[in-house]
Amino acid sequence: MRSKTPLVLMEQLVMVLVFAMAAAICLQVFSLSDRLSKENEARAEAALLAQNTSEELKASYGEVLLDWEEADGIYYMEEEGYRVQVQAAETEISGLQKITLQVLQEEEVLFEIPVAWQEVKGDA
Repeated sequence: MRSKTPLVLMEQLVMVLVFAMAAAICLQVFSLSDRLSKENEARAEAALLAQNTSEELKASYGEVLLDWEEADGIYYMEEEGYRVQVQAAETEISGLQKITLQVLQEEEVLFEIPVAWQEVKGDA
């Protein structure tokens, strides 16, 4: 009669290998979810910064841009680790100002939004 010990040990070894593979997959999934969570948090902060900046531009009728640095027709400023860029867009309507506002982090565009406002002329 042969001993069943080698068969039991082989079964144990296979179970340990399956467990190790499942643990490795779980670790990869957890690291991926952490990275995605950080990216989504950065995008949410960029969206909030873009919304606040666009409201500030609308409220000041674009005069805030005078305080920003300008390079080749693109206004930009650094804020909280993000770079906010504003570039004028063409419009055919008199008095209407349109821009494209982008929030970048390390040269990657995280959020982009078009912004427009009507300039007030005269004593209206």
